Amino acid sequence: MITVGLPRALLYYKFSVLWETFFRELGCDVVASGETTGKMLEDGCSDAVDECCLPAKIFLGHVRAVKDSCDVLFVPRMTGFGRNEELCARFYGLYDIVRTIHPAVPLLRCNISGEGDEGLSQIGKTLGIGWWRVESARRRAVQAQHKEWRRQADEQEKKWSQNSVDAKVLIAAQPYILHDRLMGGMVTQMVKEQGGQIMYSDRCGRHCAEMSRVIAPRMYWAMNKEYTGAIAHNRRRADGVILLTAFPCGGGALVSEMITRSVSEVPMTQILLDGMQGEGGMQTRVECFMDIVQERRRKSIAV
Repeated sequence: MITVGLPRALLYYKFSVLWETFFRELGCDVVASGETTGKMLEDGCSDAVDECCLPAKIFLGHVRAVKDSCDVLFVPRMTGFGRNEELCARFYGLYDIVRTIHPAVPLLRCNISGEGDEGLSQIGKTLGIGWWRVESARRRAVQAQHKEWRRQADEQEKKWSQNSVDAKVLIAAQPYILHDRLMGGMVTQMVKEQGGQIMYSDRCGRHCAEMSRVIAPRMYWAMNKEYTGAIAHNRRRADGVILLTAFPCGGGALVSEMITRSVSEVPMTQILLDGMQGEGGMQTRVECFMDIVQERRRKSIAV
């Protein structure tokens, strides 16, 4: 029995159930790196080139953290989620980047072009497992992942429909920004401390992605399309929107500009994350934004 290592970064936050279920169905042990720490960020920065974006640097830090705890490290090469939905080019070359930085680390890879894509079946040949067993594991893993997505979407939809004394704040970004402790996690905690009820853009349901056409008719970056659609779909029932962008993501910067120019129905602020921002300055920004949201909400209730 081999142990497969999963870096808790980037697409792990979208496909963790899929990947962990798949490998366990194959009889493998699975170990994921822990929550992001300052040490991981420091290690990732030392391994990456300066022009690398913050989420990718954090990913490399997680690779270093988990590589000695497993027999093989899973680093897929993923191009998109389906037709006309592409990912950043960095996801295409992630396997080669890790292989270059850590040539002695055994890597397990596959080429994936969609959610639950048959590319996972390539792993069977590498592990010496029969096709039928691999295909069965893949199907069960896909079912488990879709079940988890539905559960998250249903749970959040109930929160949208409930009357609450807390302001509903939509945090919009890619999942690997939203749920990483050193990126979206800091902002989320600050909003909660200011009396906000958190809504995540990646838990608004896949159908929301198609709403992105209201803001950008021809957007094809899959992850940006999802949170843009979530904003378009919920802009009239959210009390506020916080748009998180990681530096230096060109696609994120462009999409954020399109969103801020197109959406006027709800208070919105954009926070740029570069790994060097001070907690005090971010706290002040969040507090000021929440003051605006709470005051606007009080006036609307009074009317």
